[in-house]
Amino acid sequence: MIKINQRYLNEANRIRENFIAIINEIGEKEKEISSYKKRIEIIMEENKIYVDKNKDKPVEIAKEDLKEQLAEIDKNINKIVNKLNPLFDKLNKLKKESHELYISIKDKYPELSESDIQEQVLKSLKR
Repeated sequence: MIKINQRYLNEANRIRENFIAIINEIGEKEKEISSYKKRIEIIMEENKIYVDKNKDKPVEIAKEDLKEQLAEIDKNINKIVNKLNPLFDKLNKLKKESHELYISIKDKYPELSESDIQEQVLKSLKR
């Protein structure tokens, strides 16, 4: 079988390594968002308990406190989203680069089947 030039295989490794790094970073942001979700649930439960215990008092104080806490969480989630958007853009760029690499390999080695290309690329990937 014809061997794919190491230059192409190195490019496949670079794309894979970048993809893994981005996915790991997205995973970390997902954990942060999940913790904010839990915090919102706790705040809502605390607010419900406060209102239930203080039915004879105006709820304006509780509403204002709830509004402030949720605004702070919203601000923090927006910061995370602003960090995630460029990561998604990078993923899309890697997808395009991956496709372009495949086309380049196919153009250079038209006699190789898709499975031959996949086999050689997968064997070369650093684990």
